Amino acid sequence: MKRFVYTILFACFLVGCGGETEEVTKGTSSKKISFFTISDAYKEMIHRRSSYKTIYAKAEATEESKKLAIQNNRFALNFYAQLKQEKAEQGKNLFFSPFSLYTVLGMLYLGANDGGKQELAEVLGLQGLGDVGKEFYNLQGIILKKIVFDAEIALCNAAWISDSAKVLPAYENILREFFKAEIFKGKLNSPEVVKQINAWVEKQTQGRISNIIDENNLPNKRSRLILINTLYFKGFWSDSYKFERFMTGEKDFTLVTDKKVKVPMMHNSGQDYKYVETDQMQMIAIPYKGYSAHLYIVLPLKTTNLNAIETAFTPENLMCWITNMKPVKAERLMISKLKIGINFTANEMLKKLGVKAVFDTIRPVYLKGIDGGVDSLFVKQILQKTYFEVYEEGAEAVVVTEKEERKFEEKKSEIKEPPKKFTFEANRPFLFFIADREFKAILFIGRVMNLAEK
Repeated sequence: MKRFVYTILFACFLVGCGGETEEVTKGTSSKKISFFTISDAYKEMIHRRSSYKTIYAKAEATEESKKLAIQNNRFALNFYAQLKQEKAEQGKNLFFSPFSLYTVLGMLYLGANDGGKQELAEVLGLQGLGDVGKEFYNLQGIILKKIVFDAEIALCNAAWISDSAKVLPAYENILREFFKAEIFKGKLNSPEVVKQINAWVEKQTQGRISNIIDENNLPNKRSRLILINTLYFKGFWSDSYKFERFMTGEKDFTLVTDKKVKVPMMHNSGQDYKYVETDQMQMIAIPYKGYSAHLYIVLPLKTTNLNAIETAFTPENLMCWITNMKPVKAERLMISKLKIGINFTANEMLKKLGVKAVFDTIRPVYLKGIDGGVDSLFVKQILQKTYFEVYEEGAEAVVVTEKEERKFEEKKSEIKEPPKKFTFEANRPFLFFIADREFKAILFIGRVMNLAEK
């Protein structure tokens, strides 16, 4: 059976100011050692189906949670624009999870104060939202409960608190109540705690990541809190939308330089897909089993380049495109097998979007909601590691987590009348994203520029 797997891991490291030197306890190894088995994964899947039904029993799709999903998408496209600038080399692929980053920043927001809280509210679009923690709970809960019986999905949060930190019980309660986070305490720079963190991450990511913390990012004596979010998704295509392996063949993929490279292309035809086209692009939605989530692919017309589509890729246009999608028969559908992997630190990109105060090391007074200001906390690092692969048998992705805003164009894209049949050949650069059915919240987003890229 054809399947897709997505794993997201976002890590946020907070440290406190003080006179201590930055000593690091050595003794951990970056060598990957995995003890996770298929049996473990199956047990976890069964457990989550039961536990999500219980812990998210009160989650509901409120008007406020729908607004939060819209703001998640707005943030997704804003951050995408920054990531595109950061990885500005021509022809580079991109992939990340805005939903994972948005969740971690939501946890930070509820521990921020004054300018730090205001900046996060503006960048995350939380102004005027009622109970922010409750709406994060609703948004996460509805998505998980809808998808969990059709696919394997796990959104998990955790906090590792230094045994020398004075984290407020009220903040711990926020993490537990609204984000269903597990709370752990210990000496963060000790080999034992590092091993515990890596083991927890390996379990939540179904063995896809075993060493999120290694010699390159070990906590130090000043580390006070590590927030981690993991998002794992493994879905199967709906039965009539499967790609048959025997139909995969070598075809040309045209790069932005007009150079052609041979890549394996998957084929399908004869099925009705949700489809929309404008004078610049085609967009198709491929459903996962149960139709609780879709993979959307946005393909520029041959007369248009990807930059033009990225400029038009606004929240307003996105919802316009999705709303106007109609069932249309695919005369020929051709999608490439692909691999994408990038790692990045989000600090500078978030600063450009307007999140600056919580990173302030000179005047670290903006996270008092976490510890009351005892340790003068600031964010040291927000890290995401990603991997995304698509092939016939399945796909997998691994991700560990002056004011400048993206200017959105007000003009709507012109929607064309749907044709009776369409041909969709993703043999040139394109955008893609994965969203749930209930909220249309973007869980993952990326672009494919060069299928020869390692």
